[in-house]
Amino acid sequence: MPGAISLIRSRASMPSISGIAMSSITPST
Repeated sequence: MPGAISLIRSRASMPSISGIAMSSITPST
């Protein structure tokens, strides 16, 4: 499953960005 590995590597490579993006997508307003 190269796709899954790629996704995991991508997320592990930039976990901070993932968290920031999620926070930005769902702000408290």
